[in-house]
Order: sequence, then structure tokens, then C-alpha cells
Amino acid sequence: MIIYETSDDRLREQRVADEVERAWELRLLRLPRLSEAGDYIAVMEGKVFALVEIKRRNVDHDHYDTYMIATRKINLLIDTANSLMLEAVVVVEFIDGTYWVNAHEMSRMPERQGGRYDRPEETTSVESTYHLPHENLRRLGDERPATGVEGGDGQGVVGGIQ
Repeated sequence: MIIYETSDDRLREQRVADEVERAWELRLLRLPRLSEAGDYIAVMEGKVFALVEIKRRNVDHDHYDTYMIATRKINLLIDTANSLMLEAVVVVEFIDGTYWVNAHEMSRMPERQGGRYDRPEETTSVESTYHLPHENLRRLGDERPATGVEGGDGQGVVGGIQ
């Protein structure tokens, strides 16, 4: 696997994580780099309640008809969150703001082939992807994810964190 992430990318991702912490009044704890099951765990009122994947796109949120993300990434995020009885959330920073969606909602969207056609050397650059209409994205700050979990009871097996 070729890694395209730079130190500047990680700094921008941290800035988005800080914005999420302020908007949702919680803490995000960074998972190990290159974790396939999300970038952060979300802790609210001392309890872990979600896995969070943070993405960045250099376009407005409605530039394309849909927001596209790898099916593999969403399914792994959901499967891991469900096994821990946690929520699964995708946060995306666009040029015109930061938006989020419940990963379960993404998994109910149509699947199509998609990805980066400018990276022919990487076999995973074109793969099965979910396509979420941009109208389904929620602007960060308008609301926050429910602490109840589609795949579990919302209590989580990770336990309390201070």
C-alpha cells in the first residue's frame, strides 16, 4: 500500500478533530496511525461511544452529486464499531464547511465502482464505493450523533475513560 498522507495532512486532520471536539463537546482520542477501523474514538461524559473516520475533500460539499467513500472502509468501520457496541461516524471537511454522517446510513447507499483513476499503480485506487447524496450530509454544529447505537445498546464494551 502506498501512503499519500503527509505531515501537513495530519495537522489538518487534527484541526478537524479539534473542531469536532468543540462542536460536540467531547474528546477524540487518536487511534494508531494507519488504523483501518477509524481515526479516533469519541469519548463523551467519560464513556467511549463512537469510532470516527475523518476525511478531507478539496471541493465544496455539493460539488458532486454524491459523497463517495470506499465500501471496504465503511464496512470495516461499522463492523468494528458494532463488535464494540459503539456508533460509527464519518466526518468530512470540505472547502465550504465540515459535515458528518452516520456510517450505517452510508452503508445503505448504492455501491458503484469509483476512486482515483490517476493512480494506476495502486490496485485499490479504483474499488467498490458507497455514494451518499450530498443532501444527506449534516453540517457540523447543527446536530450531533445520537449516543444510542444501531449495532448495539449504546453502552459500549470499552468502558469509561476519564
